[in-house]
Amino acid sequence: MGHLYIFNFDMIKKTLLTFLIIISTYIIFIQYFSNPDKYTSEHQWQDNQITVQRFLYNNTDSINHFIVGSSLAFRLRGEDLPGFYNLSYGGLSAFDGLNSLAKKNIYPRYLFIEMNFIDRPVNKEFNSSLNNPLMCVLRKHFLAFRDGKQPISFIAFPIGHRLSLYTLYVLQSGIHKIIPENTYSNMKNKSINANPMETEIIPRQMKRFSIEPADIDKTMKDLGKYVSVLEEHGTKIIFFEMPIQHQLENSPRCIAVRSAFYHNFPRDKYTYIDSPDMKEYETTDGIHLNYPYAKKYTEYFYRQIKNLGLDR
Repeated sequence: MGHLYIFNFDMIKKTLLTFLIIISTYIIFIQYFSNPDKYTSEHQWQDNQITVQRFLYNNTDSINHFIVGSSLAFRLRGEDLPGFYNLSYGGLSAFDGLNSLAKKNIYPRYLFIEMNFIDRPVNKEFNSSLNNPLMCVLRKHFLAFRDGKQPISFIAFPIGHRLSLYTLYVLQSGIHKIIPENTYSNMKNKSINANPMETEIIPRQMKRFSIEPADIDKTMKDLGKYVSVLEEHGTKIIFFEMPIQHQLENSPRCIAVRSAFYHNFPRDKYTYIDSPDMKEYETTDGIHLNYPYAKKYTEYFYRQIKNLGLDR
C-alpha cells in the first residue's frame, strides 16, 4: 500500500512538472517569439476583451484620437485611421468605452463619441471582468494570459477554420454534382428575387426603430458627467452618427436620439460629424455596414476630420 502511495505521488509530481514546463514554454514563446499584434478571436465577447486588454496593457497613453461606440463604430477600418484607437465594442455602447478610458485615467486630445446606440447602459459583466486583481497583473506582464493569445486560439481555431472551409468546399462541389446547373441557377435567382433585406430585415428594424429610447434624458445626463470631466482635462469632444439603412434614418428612434444630443450638446458649442447620404450605403442587417461601405464611410469620416483640422 505504501509503495502504491509513493507511486501515485511520483506520478502527480511528474504530471505537474510536465504541465509547468509546457505552460512556461508557451508563455516564453508568446512573450518573446510570436507577433505581439496577432490575436485570434472566436466570438464577439472575445473581440471586446481583446480590444480593451490591448488598450489597458499596451502603451496607448500617447494616442491623441480615440473612438467610443457600439458594434456600428467597431466596423470603422483601423488601417484608414492612422493614429486612432477604436474603443468601440460589439453589443455594448459608448459608455463602456468611456469607462475603459476612465479605468486607465487617460484624457485624449480628441474623443469621438458614436451617437446611434448611446441609450445602452454600461455592461456590468464586461466591466467587472476587467477587475480581477490577479489577472490584471498577469495580463499586464505576460501576453499569454490575454484574450486572443490562448493556445486554443492559436492552434485549434485555425485548424478548425481550415476544416470548415474544406467541408464547405466539398459540400458545394457535391451540390453542383447532385443538382443540375440550371436547377441551381433557378434556385439562386429565386433567392435573389426574394430580397430578404426588403421583405424581412428592414420591416423588422422599422418596428424596432419605431420606439423612442427610454430614459434618454437620464442617458444624456450620465453622458454629460463624462463629457464635463474630459473637457476639464482638455479633451475635445466630437459626436458622430454612423450610417444605417436609409429607411431608418428618420425613424422615431433616430429622431429622438439626435434631438436629445442637439438639446444637451448644442451644435454651436460642440463639433458634430454629420452622417453622409445614407442612400449611398448598404448594411448587412439594417444597421451594420458591410465591408465595402464600412471602408467607404471610414474614408469619409477621416476626410471630415482633416477638413475640421482635427487630424493633428
